[in-house]
Amino acid sequence: MVYITDHRIGLGDDDLGNKLMREFLRTWIDSEPLPWRMIFLNSGGYLTTVDDEATEALAMPHDRGVDILSCGTCLQHFRLQDKLQVGSITSIYKVIETMNTATKAISPG
Repeated sequence: MVYITDHRIGLGDDDLGNKLMREFLRTWIDSEPLPWRMIFLNSGGYLTTVDDEATEALAMPHDRGVDILSCGTCLQHFRLQDKLQVGSITSIYKVIETMNTATKAISPG
């Protein structure tokens, strides 16, 4: 599983961090094996909602069966719950359940 807690990778230049995150997301479609689930927490929720480049990149693995989940509490906090473009909204309970079930967790950043 992959969990993403920010809309950018790393600290420093925000434009570079945004670019790196989009590249990270686009690269998943070419990797094997694909993750079975990707979870988006905190400002990572921007990537499944209002960031058109990111949602386009995420649509490809989603169409190939990757479960894309965005934290409902996080989306509510940022007032993004009505803007979800890819995947579905989940709860912290499901996030914890996923982490307990996963054999490997990857997080960029």
